[in-house]
Amino acid sequence: MNLSVAYNFDPHLITKLKAYPVTEIFGSIDYSLVGSHRPGYALPNIKKEQLEKSISLAHKYNIQFNYLLNAFTLAGNDFDPKFQNELKNFLGFLREIHVDKLTITNPFLMEFVRRNYPSFDIKASIVLGLNYLTQINHLLSLGINNFTLHFHQNRNFQLIRQLLKRGFNITLLTNDGCIYHCPYYHFHACNIAYSSQKDKKNKNLIDYYMLKCNQIKNTNPSEFLKIRWIRPEDIPLYESFGIREFKVAGRSRSSEWILKTVDAYSKCHYNGNLLDLLEILENNPNPLNVWQKQLIEAMPPWWLSSFLKMLSYLKIKAKYTDRFNKLPALTTKTLMDLYIHLYYPYLDNKTLNGFINFFIENNCDLNDCMECNYCSEWSKKCIKNNQQKSQKYAELLEKILDQLTKLHL
Repeated sequence: MNLSVAYNFDPHLITKLKAYPVTEIFGSIDYSLVGSHRPGYALPNIKKEQLEKSISLAHKYNIQFNYLLNAFTLAGNDFDPKFQNELKNFLGFLREIHVDKLTITNPFLMEFVRRNYPSFDIKASIVLGLNYLTQINHLLSLGINNFTLHFHQNRNFQLIRQLLKRGFNITLLTNDGCIYHCPYYHFHACNIAYSSQKDKKNKNLIDYYMLKCNQIKNTNPSEFLKIRWIRPEDIPLYESFGIREFKVAGRSRSSEWILKTVDAYSKCHYNGNLLDLLEILENNPNPLNVWQKQLIEAMPPWWLSSFLKMLSYLKIKAKYTDRFNKLPALTTKTLMDLYIHLYYPYLDNKTLNGFINFFIENNCDLNDCMECNYCSEWSKKCIKNNQQKSQKYAELLEKILDQLTKLHL
């Protein structure tokens, strides 16, 4: 097993990851020319010097650094001379600080890097949406044989068999939280790209598509089973097919969360709520700690309003003033209420033994979920839902989405 692990630029994280089968870490700066597949506001603001130090530290422990240039779109700048000149300078900088690998979404950018910077290894990003063998065959013409299969195909064992038979180097993402075949995926990817590009800083400041995704899952908990996560206990099954590298996402998360998730996948065992290992909530750059949530929930109603104002001023608004001030439809309190009441059910991991077996010989792309009901039936015995918390979260989601879709003149 080789693990490719999200990096949040905490140097102590690297020293702790050396105890696990981690062969590479991946990350990017918050706002950049190309951008990445995380909004800049959800990532730590680091200097280029910190990036260089992180790469040196990773190399000290024989861990490669994979820099992400995986924004879904270059916003039409692909052939702009100014853009290409800045791109040349940035790629030169990444080469100078000894970045090992680049993960890229845009095929033009792949070809540009392959031709002008051949020292970089290139991995085709999961954001490219590689779902079919025909798509993947076209990458060969660009000299790309290393890619992360789209997570929607994590349980398509027929496709996985074909790809491995052809000799492709496949990485599988273990812990994404997107709904299966999400209709918002491409729009969400565009939104994130713009939210990570330096010339569009402070644009797209709230993640409408993530909120919609959470609303769908909260309304129908069986969607949590349809998500193409990989259980830690199912890693040996994938290895038996020939998969060697697994990706653990979460670069906007804490080091403690990343280490807990890496530990579970390294040991192929986790006892608890499987959803705790997934990226399933809005990219909150500064989530409330457990004790803060408990303190707020215990407060008398007449204290809560004043406390929220103080907390938002001290902890949120001071750092994200531009983000909130440019959202006329929302108040800081509305967003804080949502973060306080973030909710997902309890998916008992130990009850999922055998769940994966159905997919080994069945292709969900050829089935109708409304008729199959396999995941729905399993959800009845695996998911424990707190109806009161679920309802409160549903009301807040509805309130925010209603405000976002109104015309504000």
